[in-house]
Amino acid sequence: KTVSTYKDEITCSMCLQIFTYPVSLRCSHSFCLRCIQDHLKHKLASDKYSCPECHSVFEEKPRLLKNTDLSDKVEQLSKYQESRIFCDYCLEDDVPAVMGCVQCEAFFCVTHLRPHSEKVYLKEHVLLEPTEVISLHKCMEHKEVLKLYCKEDRVCVCMLCSIVGQHKQHTIVTIEEAKNEVQVALLEKLKELNAKKMKTEKEVKHLSSAIENYYKNSFLSPCSEKVVHLYKGIKTIIEEDEQQTLRFIEAEKQASTLYVEYQTKEKVEELDDFRRTIQQINTLLNQSDTFRFLQASASNSIPPSKLDESSTVMISSTLALHKIVLKKTAMKMKKTLKHTSSFRTLSLSGLVQSISNLIKPKPATKYIFKKNATTVTLDPVTANENLILSEDRTIVRYTDEIQKAPYSPKRFDDTLYVLGSEGFTFGRHYWEVVVKNKTDWEIGAAYPSLPRKGQCWLGRNNVSWSLECSSGQCIAWRNNVPAKINIKSKLERVGVYLDYTGGMIAFYDADNMSLLMSFYNKFTEAVYPVLNPCNNKYFLIFKSTVHASLSDQQC
Repeated sequence: KTVSTYKDEITCSMCLQIFTYPVSLRCSHSFCLRCIQDHLKHKLASDKYSCPECHSVFEEKPRLLKNTDLSDKVEQLSKYQESRIFCDYCLEDDVPAVMGCVQCEAFFCVTHLRPHSEKVYLKEHVLLEPTEVISLHKCMEHKEVLKLYCKEDRVCVCMLCSIVGQHKQHTIVTIEEAKNEVQVALLEKLKELNAKKMKTEKEVKHLSSAIENYYKNSFLSPCSEKVVHLYKGIKTIIEEDEQQTLRFIEAEKQASTLYVEYQTKEKVEELDDFRRTIQQINTLLNQSDTFRFLQASASNSIPPSKLDESSTVMISSTLALHKIVLKKTAMKMKKTLKHTSSFRTLSLSGLVQSISNLIKPKPATKYIFKKNATTVTLDPVTANENLILSEDRTIVRYTDEIQKAPYSPKRFDDTLYVLGSEGFTFGRHYWEVVVKNKTDWEIGAAYPSLPRKGQCWLGRNNVSWSLECSSGQCIAWRNNVPAKINIKSKLERVGVYLDYTGGMIAFYDADNMSLLMSFYNKFTEAVYPVLNPCNNKYFLIFKSTVHASLSDQQC
């Protein structure tokens, strides 16, 4: 019989309990004596006698025969319970063991014995009755009682093993000392996890209240209503500007919301890990049997905490940035509304000029990002051999002629990429690239672990981010997932904003500072700027004015 059917064999199908004096009918089905007697006794006068399991019909009251095989099994189980030998893997309840494994050096109940009949690599293990395997508490080599514990191998050993055996050069303590040391270590771990759990709970609560207050106190809705009201009167003149402003507000709102939700999800997952680990330790600490305690502590390793100080939520700085941006936009709207009455007295040309002066693109994001402007130079060691860099390493262009360059494992050999000279590991940074003369280009950022040999494209993996344009079609890439970006006019300048601490990288139309695409990540390596001029001969130029451009000038 397989282990999976053992429990069913000794369980009565009527009361679902272990058999009490099992008897059988002629159909070979067995039941507790009292259960089948009650069944036969309470039938209707018009009904015939029948088996409650297979419903076989008997003309006369069936004769009940004692099932000696089942009686022996039930008696054997009773002996197991009396012997006080319990399953080593049932930590919450004391469940009697039905078998012991010589190789595993453990006792198993019916449930935990099942893998020995299902797993191929366990089927060859020797299974014995628990009373026969009680010798597991004795050394297999010296037949001595296991009273000592080897710290290096984390196993119980006998006295001879520590003197002449393979453990004689190891650190040996008594099993009680070993238990006390493990208990102290677990209690310290428990204390640490409880502290981190409380900290994470506070952070989750802070994140939840932050996003709630953000929506509650947000002034975006009334601003949007005023913008719509204003632009209804002059819709034929500033319809495009109206849509652009509303898109900017919505993009900033979504960016803030996505960031908070991303951080909240990460912290909730960490909180679940803490709870599971704490429960595991508490269960282990409640184990009274020394051998089972040490064996369980060795086989059930406590996973390390994923929480470290660097993962502290940086929500306040990011929300503050978005709040400043939105406040600047709102002030511009308010100024436009204030001058609405004066528009009525102007001619059409004067009206257009006045509106143009008010809504001329001077977004607040431009002011904020310029504070984080970063000068970028290119690293010639990484440049593909079909790329030419200027002497000051601020200009790159494509050439059909392969440039002779020394071999370097950092050089891209099949893709037209070049990395920036400096990677960023903290703070906020902003740079721009002018693309007005090009139809095909690619701008992005990447970890230094981005493969350099063979075809490896930006954004098609989890170590890079990409914004590419081909014949007027723009697509953002991350983790090999494309996101098409709808643009009404050709991009002339692209701004790249990196908030390393806040975990954000975003691409902007640098002319009007409208958000094209943003990504949120927990950065784990330095982040380098990346350029790909594609196979045309226009230039990509990084300048000290924090933008790169494409032109016809020579290097």
